[in-house]
Amino acid sequence: MKQVVILAGGKGTRLRERLGELPKPLVDLCGVPLLERQLALAQRHGFGEALILVNHAAERIVEYCAARRNAELEVSCLDDGVPRGTAGATLAAFERLASEFLVMYGDTMLEVDLARFHSYHAEVPAAAATLYLHPNDHPQDSDLVELDDLGRIVAFHPYPRDASPAYANLVNAGLYWVRREALAPWRGEQRALDFGKDLFPAMLARGSTLRGFRGAEYIKDIGTPSRLDSVRADYLAGKIARASLERRQPMVFIDRDGTIGAGTEDFELLPGAAQAIRRLNSAGYRCCVLAREPGRTNDTMETLLGREGAFVERIYSPAAQATIERAAREFNMARERSWLVGDASLDIETARHAGLKSVLVETGCAGLDYRAWATPDAIVPDLAAAVSFILERQPRLFSDCRALAERIGEAAIVLVGGQARSGKSTFANLLADAIRASGKSAVVLCADRWLRNAHERGPGVFGRFDMQALQALLEALEPPRPRARVLSLPGYHKLRRERIDAVETVSVSPSDIIVVEGIVALGLRPAGSTETHRFHIEIDEAARRQRMLGEYGLRSMSAAEALKVYLARRQDEFPLIEALAAGARRLSLA
Repeated sequence: MKQVVILAGGKGTRLRERLGELPKPLVDLCGVPLLERQLALAQRHGFGEALILVNHAAERIVEYCAARRNAELEVSCLDDGVPRGTAGATLAAFERLASEFLVMYGDTMLEVDLARFHSYHAEVPAAAATLYLHPNDHPQDSDLVELDDLGRIVAFHPYPRDASPAYANLVNAGLYWVRREALAPWRGEQRALDFGKDLFPAMLARGSTLRGFRGAEYIKDIGTPSRLDSVRADYLAGKIARASLERRQPMVFIDRDGTIGAGTEDFELLPGAAQAIRRLNSAGYRCCVLAREPGRTNDTMETLLGREGAFVERIYSPAAQATIERAAREFNMARERSWLVGDASLDIETARHAGLKSVLVETGCAGLDYRAWATPDAIVPDLAAAVSFILERQPRLFSDCRALAERIGEAAIVLVGGQARSGKSTFANLLADAIRASGKSAVVLCADRWLRNAHERGPGVFGRFDMQALQALLEALEPPRPRARVLSLPGYHKLRRERIDAVETVSVSPSDIIVVEGIVALGLRPAGSTETHRFHIEIDEAARRQRMLGEYGLRSMSAAEALKVYLARRQDEFPLIEALAAGARRLSLA
């Protein structure tokens, strides 16, 4: 019979204004006592016995348990009459303990897969105890635990501590599987003992094996009025239920170097990175970091994020599809609602292979590494803008695109034009996603792949593109298409200003909707019998100018050089692109 030991003897001094005469475990949590929610969780996971260790206001808890009627879970209370601390109270009940048991703190609201936790504990029968560890948004004033690569605890870093070293954000959550015989050496102790500050460090010093389970579900204490209010709000908002890994989880993977921060010996967060991750935390996304290698840089990053009230669930190395698949299993990932944000072309390729949507940020190498040729779903200035896109702009724009997608038939041609850096590629990708959501299929082709080499260009905007090749491709894809075909696509290297043939392939089926996006897309001429949809994308000119100047800055142009190119292109391109918009549907992505 599985046993849970609930430590319910605390006075709840900081919560006195909310408790009145009630003991802390009986505090109301949205219509149900906290203790009852803990007992229900234990019963749901197959526990047959709950031993409640009481002290302060013990009679109220005893009365509550006596009045509780539930044959499936045997509940008993034990009061030794003397405050002994969390470990001391458990040691005093030694004779009542099962050979192994779960320790749960009586002031904690949790929604944890206790069976999964136990399976991890059972993997190493020699382990004296297994602690549930998780990241939180205030590691600087929490008790931290250090693990080795095998999941064994190697050190405890209790609060308060020296603030200068960097530590991984692994907080002792106050939930433990413990083997009774491991407690025997301390059985006669009369002084008050705490598990985290006294007993577990003493076990480690004696050579006992302690393990850490990296948890990812909801567990928070209600020990202060503000924390109680926070837990109540989380419950009413459904956040506690959604945190259960029984539900599929939306995730955001973020590349570390160049996206979150920069530097190795002196790693620093990029401006706005911590606030962006904090927004993902609040929105219920599982935020994980992809790092090229493990090490102290990760600890520094977690420490810096924690000081800003942000945290990440996991740090994975290396950044590869296999890593994503591992995370998908660990978190029950909702792949269709998950993202990867990075600064390198390989990040975008990893996202594509893993079936994730992607955002390229223009920090770090800004995608100009050209180690891969995958196209991101969106390009934004930095991580803060990426999170705003994921949480705000993408849902709104996708909703708009759903209505447009319903009107587009199979095998249609969609042309998406507009001025440079107006959001054409973002719209085209969102529209393609909406088309797929409606049960049809779509392929997006970017006209920039057919830019000519710098030394081969003719006059005007059309002279910069191989319009003949683009038109021929469009004609080849016009319906009816008798069979599927594989297209070999070129790529354009912005730094070298040259086109590279056959960098990628894409498969096109007879029913695919073809979306062509680019500044010259509306200059293409599908056959008159082909169902064609034309969109002209526009944004505020000041915002477009800023985007263009920023892009040229990434190519190592001075501010003066960038401005000169912008003004030249505005004079050269603007009138023609505006003229191409005649007959197209104008859409603003502001």
